[in-house]
Amino acid sequence: MLNTVFTNVVQPAMVAVPVLVGMFVGAPLLAQEYERGTVQLIRAQSVSPARWLTARLVVPAVVVALSAGILSALTTWVWRTGIAGHRFFFDSPYPGFTYHALDLAPLAWSLFGLALGTAVGVLLRRTIAAILVSGVLLLLAELLMRFARPYFLPLVHGSAPNSRNYLGFFIQPSQSWLVNSGAVLADGTRLSEADCSRNFQVCQDAPTVWGEYHPVSHFVPMQLVESGVLLVLTAALVVLVYRRVTRAAL
Repeated sequence: MLNTVFTNVVQPAMVAVPVLVGMFVGAPLLAQEYERGTVQLIRAQSVSPARWLTARLVVPAVVVALSAGILSALTTWVWRTGIAGHRFFFDSPYPGFTYHALDLAPLAWSLFGLALGTAVGVLLRRTIAAILVSGVLLLLAELLMRFARPYFLPLVHGSAPNSRNYLGFFIQPSQSWLVNSGAVLADGTRLSEADCSRNFQVCQDAPTVWGEYHPVSHFVPMQLVESGVLLVLTAALVVLVYRRVTRAAL
C-alpha cells in the first residue's frame, strides 16, 4: 500500500510542487502589488525600492527553500531506505517521476518556479494572467529539461554479443538509464532502436547489440548540473525583477 502511494501519488506530486509554487506563490507575489498600485507608491515611503523588494521576496524564498528541502529529504530517505515496503534503492533513480523527487531536484526546481512566477507577475502586472502564464512556462521548462537531461554528461557506450538473453536488445547495467540502443550487423552496419522496430527480425539475428546509457554513478553529477543551470536562471530572473521594480518605483 505505502509502496503504491509513494510511487503513484508522492512522486508525481513532487513534480507538481514547483509548478504550483510558481503559479500560486510567485505569480501573485508582486502582480497583486502592481494591481493595488503599491509599487508606484514606494518612492513616497522611507525605504528604498530595493529594500522593499527584498523584504517581499526573502520570506517566500526561505519558506519555499525549507519546505522543498524537507520534502526532498523525506522522499529521498523513503527511496533509499525502503521504509514504504519496497527497496526502491535497487531501482533506477532515473525513470518516471523518481528523478524529480530525489536529492537536489525539488529544491532547485521550486526556487526556479518561485523566481519565474515572480518575474512573470512583474512583467504582466495582472495576477490571473501571471498565474496562467507561469504554469504554462514551468511545464514547458520541465519538458525542455527532460529532453536536455540525457546530454548533461557523456553517455557510456556498451556492446555485447547477441543471445537469447538479449533478443536483439541491449540490456543496460542495473539502475542505469538506457538512452539509445540498437544492433550491429555482421557487416558492421549499426542499426538504431528505430531501425530495429521496423526490422525486428534483422536485429534479433544480429551478432552484436549496443547501447548508450547513464550509469547510476551519473545521477548525482547530473542533478548538480541541472541544479546549477536552474540556479543561474533563478539568479537572472531575480535580477530582472529587481531592475523592473526599481525602475517602476522611480
